This record gives sequence, structure tokens and C-alpha cells, in this order.
Amino acid sequence: MLDSKKRQTLKFMGAAPLVSLPFVASAGELFASETQVPKLPAASPRTGMQLEIQIIDSTAVPDNTVVFRNRSDDVLVITRFMPGHIVYDGKLMDLNAAMGDRQIELSPGQSRAFEYDVWSVLNTGPVEYVWADHAIDALSEETSVVTLGAFMADTNAVVYANTRQYIPS
Repeated sequence: MLDSKKRQTLKFMGAAPLVSLPFVASAGELFASETQVPKLPAASPRTGMQLEIQIIDSTAVPDNTVVFRNRSDDVLVITRFMPGHIVYDGKLMDLNAAMGDRQIELSPGQSRAFEYDVWSVLNTGPVEYVWADHAIDALSEETSVVTLGAFMADTNAVVYANTRQYIPS
């Protein structure tokens, strides 16, 4: 059992933060009223799928093509894809290499196509990538399309593989 002096000390220590709280709040109110804090505009979220990426993989034509399509109502300026590597069907492609050293500017609804090189996943070192096997649509035995999405973070397109809902037949 605690003696009364220790008990009084513990009560004081427990109540001390509560007693000082109104003083801190009133000091904050004084500071805020003395200075003018500029009112900043509300942030506008840019997290919807604004960019559609379609990787067309075909053995029927010699060149593989990637198509970037602006699905937003704004002009999109893309300087880099994060991550830039896409892995699908045992293959690896690099979106940043496909666009080269240039930036891409897409008006609302506009599409642009670029050629890309493909490598075997077995021949590459460690890289950050988007795994996109579940985003492959086989159009024929020779041709498939990988559909990805991206949202903008400044001029960086953050790439993700769209998920699909399984509907049993």
C-alpha cells in the first residue's frame, strides 16, 4: 500500500498534463490571431486512372507496340514511368526505354504509340516491375494485349496492373 505522500505525488503527476493543456491552447490561439496565415487552395486529387497503357505483343508483326491513351480531361505531361518495367508472360519490357529521352504530352483523349524491345525475364537482373500476367487479353494465337493503368504524380506516371473480377461461367 502506498503512503499518502507518494499517492499525492502520483495524483499531481497525472493531473499536470491536463492542467497545462488550456495554457498551450490559449497560447496557440494568441499566435494564430497575431499572424496572418495565408489560405491555400484545396488540393485536387489526381489519383484516378488517367492514363491507359496497352502493350501489344504479337508474333504476326515484327515490331511490338505500346499505346499511351489520356483518359482524363487535362493535358498530361509524362517524363517518366514508375516503375518502368513490365513483366508479362515471361517477358520484360521497359516503358521508359520505349519513350526514349523525350517527354510525352497527351491532350485529353489523345493516344500515342511507341515501339518497344522485349527481353526474357531470365536474362535480366533485379529491377522494380509491375507484374501483369493477369492483365493479358489474348486476341489470337499470335497477338495479345496487356492493359495497364497509371495515375499522375506531377509528371511521373505511376503504373499499376488493373485487377479484374472473376465471373464464373
